[in-house]
Formats: sequence, structure tokens, C-alpha cells
Amino acid sequence: MVLAFSAGGDELVSVAGDGTVSCWDLSHGGERSRTIDVSDLKPGRRAKVFPSSDGRYLVVDGDAIGSAAHVYDFTTGKRLHAFGDRVPTQGTFNYSSFYGIR
Repeated sequence: MVLAFSAGGDELVSVAGDGTVSCWDLSHGGERSRTIDVSDLKPGRRAKVFPSSDGRYLVVDGDAIGSAAHVYDFTTGKRLHAFGDRVPTQGTFNYSSFYGIR
């Protein structure tokens, strides 16, 4: 399970291997306030969550070969976009691909 704080710090966001993103309301005793189903992403054990700094979006990265990173509306849980297939980076970053250089 991976954890991240929301932009305002009032929610803790977790993603579990079963494809459930849970939002925990820290201002009200840590109760789960909502869930987002990301099971179509097949997140697995190494999935990651990244709330945007403005609190509007949530990126969920399944970190599996052939999986896409998905962007969700953080409030509604609606999937907005997916960033296509990719191969594992194993700790490296390919600047050419990122900037569209061929």
C-alpha cells in the first residue's frame, strides 16, 4: 500500500493492490471519506498515487509493463485521461521521450 497526503494535508490517500484508492479524512478522526475504483488499471503492489498541488487531480500509476498512468478528478473520482503504454524505467529517466525528441 502506498500513501500520499492531499494538497491541503487534510486527507491521506492510499492505493491498494486490489485497485481501491481510499481517501481518509484526517480532520474528522481519520474516517474513510470516499473511494475511487482503479481496478481497470491493475495497480498491483507497486502502484503509486500523486495528488496534484491544487487538489483537483489524482494520478494513479500502476507501474506495470504495458500499464498506463491514469488521471482522475480528485473530487468525483471520474477518470479523465490515461498516459499510454510504457516499459519499466528501473530508476532511469529518458529525457528524449519526455521532450518528444527522436
